[in-house]
Amino acid sequence: MSNSLLQALSVQSTKRLGDPFDGYFKKGTKWTPRTDGLLDISNAKRWFEVIGWGSPNDLYTYQQALESKSGPRVRLGGQQFLMISSYDYLGLIGHPAIEAAAIEAIGEYGTSTGGVRLLVGTTDLHRQFERELAAYKGAEAAMTFSSGYMANLGIVSSLLGPDDRVIIDAKAHRSIVEACRLARVPMQRFHHNDPFSLQQKLASKPSGRRTLIVVEGVYSMDGDICPLPDIVELKKQHDAFLMAFGKFDIKSGKPSLIIE
Repeated sequence: MSNSLLQALSVQSTKRLGDPFDGYFKKGTKWTPRTDGLLDISNAKRWFEVIGWGSPNDLYTYQQALESKSGPRVRLGGQQFLMISSYDYLGLIGHPAIEAAAIEAIGEYGTSTGGVRLLVGTTDLHRQFERELAAYKGAEAAMTFSSGYMANLGIVSSLLGPDDRVIIDAKAHRSIVEACRLARVPMQRFHHNDPFSLQQKLASKPSGRRTLIVVEGVYSMDGDICPLPDIVELKKQHDAFLMAFGKFDIKSGKPSLIIE
């Protein structure tokens, strides 16, 4: 089963999942997209077929409406479930000190900044946090984004363009692909964790084109560790740039995102 909410639900359990579609896909309901409508495309039809089968059979585990704060256990439909798909890797959701600080911040700054950070959305809390984060990571500076997905989009689209190229590991996060599309930068893939495959891609460098290699420190879906020393050596040999990002190493004291 994919990495989705409530994967720990056993086949013997009598607990039922919620229906995020309010009965739209219940058995016997005609759900086929209208011909010539906006959903009359092959991808939409394929997803309608999958969800139309999975939801009535209690197998659609996404978009479940939680009735409590997230944590090791959550409440859904009046039932308790074990949560093993959260991004709360450090187990800090619900920590008394963090909740108290959040309440204090709301009292002073309110519930919204009234705009994005580029315009009127930056507070001194953002600056303070980024300075402390940079000091903790031993970096010159730090910039925070609302998600890793947005960080990858922002970085790649800001630094690269159509005259460059990006070579990514075959199992690198989808956000890198989207970032390359946004930047209109040509993209190639090398075999997962295979320095020899990367070497072959690097050897075909077009004249005058900058190259960025993108890997993950730890690949989130499989847990594979990147052979970073080998990648760095190839980067040096071919005068390329390297972007190595990770989502799980904040406690290591090492940068979560390396670009050099």
